[in-house]
Amino acid sequence: MFRDSLLFVSFLQQNRCFFEPSLRRHLAVPGVDMCNHSFNPSAVVRVRHGDGHCQGLDALDEVCAPPSPSAAADPFANSLFELVAGPEGIPAGEEVTISYGSWLNEAFLLLFGFVPDGNEHDAVVLFPSVVNLAEEWLIHGSMEAQGNGDGGFEDLLEAVLSQPLLFERARSGAFERLIVGDRGVDARMQEAVEMVAAATASAAGRHASQTHESAQERCNRFVLDACRRRLATLQAASSACTTITSGAYASRFRVNKERILSRVILQMEPRVCQTSSG
Repeated sequence: MFRDSLLFVSFLQQNRCFFEPSLRRHLAVPGVDMCNHSFNPSAVVRVRHGDGHCQGLDALDEVCAPPSPSAAADPFANSLFELVAGPEGIPAGEEVTISYGSWLNEAFLLLFGFVPDGNEHDAVVLFPSVVNLAEEWLIHGSMEAQGNGDGGFEDLLEAVLSQPLLFERARSGAFERLIVGDRGVDARMQEAVEMVAAATASAAGRHASQTHESAQERCNRFVLDACRRRLATLQAASSACTTITSGAYASRFRVNKERILSRVILQMEPRVCQTSSG
C-alpha cells in the first residue's frame, strides 16, 4: 500500500506539477495543470517573485482568510504564478495550450504519458555515457582491443576508463547522453571517440593503430555502425510487438526513433563508403 501511494504521489509530482528552478520546488497549480502541451503554445506560465508581484490581502480576503504571520517566512509569500496568453490573445472557444519543454520523446513518454507529434527535438541517445561508448568501441571499433590477448574484457574496459584524461572528462559529465538526430551527430561525438580510442591504445600498451582514415572518418564509420546496430535492435522489437500489445504511444515512440536512425544512416553512408573506396 505504501509503495503504491508513493508511486502515485511521485507520478502527480512529475505529471501535474510545475518545477520552479530558482527555488527548486514543484508547484501544484490546480486548473493551470490541465493545459495540454503544444510546441506552438497559445500561452505561457511563469512565476514572478517580489513584493510588487503578490496579489495582496484584498484579493485573498475574497476567497480565504488572511495568511498567518508565519507565512512571511514562506519564500513564495510575495510570489505570483501566472498563465499568460500570447501577444495575439486566445479567441473564445479555442484551447489554451502551454509548452511542456523541448524534450526528447523519452521524457514526454515517461513523465507525461504521451508522445507528441512532430517533435523536432527528439533524438536517439546512442551512448548514454562514456562507459557505453567504451564498451561499444572495445567490441566493435578497436583493433587494439581485438588484438589484446592479455586479460579479459572487463579488465581492459576498467583500464581504458581509468586512463587519466578520459577519466577526468567522464567524471565531469562531458560525454553524457551522446545523441544523433535530425540535426546530425552530436558535436561532442568525435572528441569522445578519439579519447576512447587513445585510452584503449594506452591501456593495451600499444600505439594507436595507423590507418588511412582521418579522425573524422574513423568516428563516422564507428557511429554509422552503431546506428545500424541500434536500428536493427529497434526493428526486431517492433516486429515482436503490435500496437495492440504495446500501446499506440509506445509504437509511435519506436517508429520515430527508427525514422531518425534511418535518416542518419542515409546521410552518413555516402561519406563512409567514399572513404572506404578511396
